[in-house]
Amino acid sequence: MSETHIVGESDSIVEILQDFLFLMCLFFTKKNINDINEKALIGLPALWSLAIFSHELERLDKKYGEIINKKHAKFLNECRQSFLKEVPSENSKKVADVIAQSGLNFDNYIFDLVVDIDSNSNILGINFGTHRFENILGDNFSIFEELANIPYDFAKMLCKSIGYDYEDFFNQFEKTLSEKLTEGYFHHGISKKSYASSKIFNTPLSKQDKIYILYRYSLINSILLLSEIPILKISTGDGVHLINTELSLMKLKAMIISIIGDKDMHDINSPLLAEIQQRLSALIPDQKFFPANRKCRNNIHYEKTKILSDSEIFLLKAYQDKYLIEILNIFNQYLHLDLGFNYKISLAIAKLIYWAEH
Repeated sequence: MSETHIVGESDSIVEILQDFLFLMCLFFTKKNINDINEKALIGLPALWSLAIFSHELERLDKKYGEIINKKHAKFLNECRQSFLKEVPSENSKKVADVIAQSGLNFDNYIFDLVVDIDSNSNILGINFGTHRFENILGDNFSIFEELANIPYDFAKMLCKSIGYDYEDFFNQFEKTLSEKLTEGYFHHGISKKSYASSKIFNTPLSKQDKIYILYRYSLINSILLLSEIPILKISTGDGVHLINTELSLMKLKAMIISIIGDKDMHDINSPLLAEIQQRLSALIPDQKFFPANRKCRNNIHYEKTKILSDSEIFLLKAYQDKYLIEILNIFNQYLHLDLGFNYKISLAIAKLIYWAEH
C-alpha cells in the first residue's frame, strides 16, 4: 500500500484516527515547547483543527459528541464558525467589530497592531487576524490544557473500535515526538513588536486590501509553520492501513486554499485579490490541482471520504505550499517593518502617554 493512501469510505474510522493523532501531535508539541510565543504559533491552529475534526466526527455519530462537555462544545463551535464562515470584507459587520475592538486606524500613527517576528525580523503573524480567536478565548487560557485531552479520548475510542492496542501506539508516537523536540526544531526566536497599521504598508492600498492582508496573514503562515511538526507514520498492525499524519495537514491546507479560492475571491472584489488570482494562475499551470485539492478538502466529511490517487497526492505535494507561500510573498511585498531609532522613540513616547493616562 502507498504511504500516501487516503482511506475510502469503508476505512473511514482509520482516517478519523489519523486526524486525531495529528491533533495529538499538535497539542503534545505545544505542551512540550517552553517558549510562550512558540506555543501560540501552534495553539490557534490546534484549536480550529480540533473544532473542525470534532464537529465532523459528531456529525458521523452522535455518541462521539458525548466526550465533549457543553462548555467546550460551545467554545469549539465559535472557533469553527470564525475559521470557516468569516470573510475579511470591509463591509462585514464582524470585521467592523474587530476594527472597533482592536482600535485599527490606518490614518493616524498609533500602535494598533502586535506583530510576531523571528530572529531575522521576518513577519510570522499579525494579531489583527487572530483577534476574533483571542476574544473567544478571553482569559480562559487553561482551556488549552482541558481540550488537549479530547484528541486522546477520541483516539482511544477509535483504537478500541478497530481492536488496536492504543497504549503501544501512543507510547510510540510520544517517543517519536520527544526525540524530535530534543533536536531543537520549531524554534524561531520569536519576539512581539507593537506596530502601527498606518506605517506597516510601504505602498498605497485600498482599505479592503489592507484589511485582507492583516486578516489572512497569520492564518496562512500558521498552517505553513505546522509543516515543521514531525510526520508520524505508523502501521496499524493489520497489514492494511498506514497512519500518516502528513495527510491530515494536507487536508487542512486544502481547506485554507478552498477558503481563499472559493470564498474570498468570490465575495471580495479588490485589486489585491485580482493580483493574487493572476499570480496563482501563472504559478500553477496544471489545473488538475484544484479538483484534487477540493477532493482532499471534502475528505473532512467522514461519512463520504474518497481515495486520492497517487497522481492527485503528487499534485497536492507539488502545489499546496507553493500556493500559500505565493500569497505570503504578495503580502510581504506590501509590508515593511522599520524597527530603527525613530520607531523606538515613537514607541517610548506612546508608552509614556499610556502610563500617564492609566
